[in-house]
Amino acid sequence: MTCGNKKRILFVMQSLYDGGAEKLLVDMLNNFDYSKYDIDLLLEHDFGNYANLVPLEVRKIILFYNINRPLLERMIGKIMSYFGLYYFYILFFRRQIIIDKMKGEKYDTIISFLEGRSLVYHSFILKQGIRHLSWVHVDLFNFHWTKRYFKSNKHEKKCYELMDDVIFVSNDAKNKFQQLFNVTTSTKVIYNLIDCKTIVLRANEFKVEKRKFTVCLVGRLVRQKQFDSIIRVARIFVDNGYDISDYKSVMEEFGTMEDLECLIREMHKRDLKLMMDIVVNHTSNQHEWFKKSCQPDEDNPYADFYIWRKGKDGKEPNNWGSCFSGSAWKYDPQTDMYFLHLFSKKQPDLNWDNPKVRDRVFDMMNWWCEKGIDGFRMDVISLISKPEGLPDGIPGETGYADSGCANGPHVHEYLKEMNRKVLSHYDLITVGEASGVTLEEAKKYANADGSELNMVFQFEHTGGGPEADNHYGKWDSHKMPLPVWKKILSRWQTGLEGKAWNSLFLSNHDQPRSVSWFGNDSEQYREISAKMLGTCLHMMQGTPYVYQGEELGMCNAYFDQLDDYRDIESLNAYKELTETCGVSHEEMMGYLKRISRDNARTPMQWDDSANAGFTTGTPWIKVNSNYPKINAKQEVSDPDSVFSYYKNLIRLRHENEIIVYGDYELLAPEDEALFIYTRMLGTQRLMVLCNFTEKEVAIPQEVTEQIPADAKLLIGNYSKQKEEMLQAYEARVYAYHV
Repeated sequence: MTCGNKKRILFVMQSLYDGGAEKLLVDMLNNFDYSKYDIDLLLEHDFGNYANLVPLEVRKIILFYNINRPLLERMIGKIMSYFGLYYFYILFFRRQIIIDKMKGEKYDTIISFLEGRSLVYHSFILKQGIRHLSWVHVDLFNFHWTKRYFKSNKHEKKCYELMDDVIFVSNDAKNKFQQLFNVTTSTKVIYNLIDCKTIVLRANEFKVEKRKFTVCLVGRLVRQKQFDSIIRVARIFVDNGYDISDYKSVMEEFGTMEDLECLIREMHKRDLKLMMDIVVNHTSNQHEWFKKSCQPDEDNPYADFYIWRKGKDGKEPNNWGSCFSGSAWKYDPQTDMYFLHLFSKKQPDLNWDNPKVRDRVFDMMNWWCEKGIDGFRMDVISLISKPEGLPDGIPGETGYADSGCANGPHVHEYLKEMNRKVLSHYDLITVGEASGVTLEEAKKYANADGSELNMVFQFEHTGGGPEADNHYGKWDSHKMPLPVWKKILSRWQTGLEGKAWNSLFLSNHDQPRSVSWFGNDSEQYREISAKMLGTCLHMMQGTPYVYQGEELGMCNAYFDQLDDYRDIESLNAYKELTETCGVSHEEMMGYLKRISRDNARTPMQWDDSANAGFTTGTPWIKVNSNYPKINAKQEVSDPDSVFSYYKNLIRLRHENEIIVYGDYELLAPEDEALFIYTRMLGTQRLMVLCNFTEKEVAIPQEVTEQIPADAKLLIGNYSKQKEEMLQAYEARVYAYHV
């Protein structure tokens, strides 16, 4: 018990041989104020890498001074361990030894500092202490290494419930623990003690040549540390898989080619189609073509597979900037030349002007079509043809210029060739990601004659408003005024009518969540505004795209820490804008919260279990913290959910030809709150009314006069409507005849 003013504490630890918990304990013991505490340390043996680092003030209580235990005991231990009876070995050979060693001892607090044997030993001497704590250092749900020391999971749970507190080194360890045991004991998180002085001293013992981005891993080579995961992480570090190193294989993380072939077969049995995201503007710098392209051989057949240029006046060939910040050129000392990369330095652009490149790409596409895929989403396809001569552009705030590669001089020629050699031979659906595409260009890409693609993604409606002072491109853009947004969408609706086909989308992997950007993601209005946005989009002419989670009303993640972001575009922009453009950390974090692509890349929220049911492991990026309230499990069974509303929208498109084929007309174009349009097919009419504000707004008289008294309310996001008024974020669709 307390000696004078000193508190007596007993730490229970199986050994000080090796490991993070052992090192942490030694660091902790070396930072105690021994004028206030008397510390005892119960160990199995007095040996190990950290044994000599225990301060002299600590009294060691050693269970076994002889390292070499009797042969019979060791044999029994191995046999009982093999049959899953190791706990009974501890109970039989060690329980009484521990009780005898600790007889007569009294402590204010007893702490079992490691899960497993330490906790079992602690459970034998509960009478010796007033307060009892137990430390958990790992994710026991995924690495349940301790179960051999207990009769059962129920027994292990009971031991933890004998404690006054269970301490965890992280919130993740705590959550996974509760997922496994669901104990009633008080739980707390105490982050590991960091001995900064020692770390700095040890770090200065080594010199690392920083030629490139360096990752250093420190730890024991054991399975729990998952050092093998760094290999997988490194493969997606560049741009989430958009750096292709092999066009005819499947990333290990997604399975095998046999898995994919099985998926295609099973989808087709269910009348589902598989569309492939294909990246042919660039490859990875690890692709065989690029490796061969770098070889300094005058007769190298791959030398012209990529865009190589000599430097100009000791600098890059031109002033083009990468979409991911910095120059679009990377110097290669092996060739004494620069290669073009419109995106990451590890994503060199292919030279589509080389017919051999095009033939290789088309052969690869045919190969996938023969596998049975049903379509292609073509990544940045509008950039494949570069301007003649690669001229300088007008530099922006960062000193770099836009490349001007969008809709290059030969892009339609190359796509027509692709159509002749690949697309026209199969029953496919194709959509091209065409950043910077104009309405006139879109008519060429998605011409009704079918000579190129079926449709394109255009991004005019997702950008910032023209009134925004966008010094930093997308990052400081703001929501454009509703009249401007309506005119953009309407121009595409009427401009492509009868000439080409629209792609309808508000969300994708490159945009913030639609309900956060176009709607209102507050608790009060998130669901209702998500339904309104779905209505506004699905009643238009074109093919609607529903991005994962959009049908649940998933919203931006609003991460508070830069370390939570994974997107290379976001991280590079942070570095460039804070270091060279004078943007503050606070400003940039505000930009990331609104615009970062990672907002749309957080894991799908399947249910309210740990990690939203996305994985039992550690997700590659944090789950949005609102997953307990917003998840598929909850919404699928709720007839009033965003999910159920989307099902109704899709059903209506299948049941009503007017939604698919009807002509479009915008009403009240200057209204700053309401988006109102009609669809017309013969005598049929649809009137679509959407309120984009949190205020009640009167429906213009010229609109109400067009809606007959017998008009049918086809769908709406409020159970009760107010005559001639639209409530906050209300949507209505009326059907009638004229």
